Amino acid sequence: MSRVNTALIAVTIASLLGACGSTSTATKPTVTTKPTVTTKPTVTTKPTVTTKPTAISTAAAVDLGTTSLGKVLVDAEGHTLYLYKKDTVGKASACQTTCATAWPPEETNGTAQSGPGVDASKLSTITRADGTKQVTYAGWPLYRHAADVKPGDATGEKASSQWYVVSAAGTAVGG
Repeated sequence: MSRVNTALIAVTIASLLGACGSTSTATKPTVTTKPTVTTKPTVTTKPTVTTKPTAISTAAAVDLGTTSLGKVLVDAEGHTLYLYKKDTVGKASACQTTCATAWPPEETNGTAQSGPGVDASKLSTITRADGTKQVTYAGWPLYRHAADVKPGDATGEKASSQWYVVSAAGTAVGG
């Protein structure tokens, strides 16, 4: 039996007793109900997954950018490009596997494009050991430095006395 029905019966009995001349004092019963609790439904959405674009573009762009070392070669996002003195100019990259993690090669699936101030005749590519095409300038394979976080950084200059930023002439700036 519900609380409301029980309360209704109690009120009816009290009224009847009062009508019969009973001297007892009846009080109105108090009816209490539980408060209704409403919760908002939980909405679950799948997280958005973004994939990091690969270093390989259809046509890599080599431009001139400004760093603390002056005007040097940069990639399409303005990150400084480096040469590695252990490379065989025009033929092969000596920076593979672990080395290529710290010094990602500037790769392309197409022909490298030159920006203003960059000599298009000095741009070319070589085929790396893994089969990818790496952009070269004046024969030097080009790399970025993983520690360079924003355009204009040149933290890899003279690293291990082997890594140098590249001038528009195609030479090592500091070496």
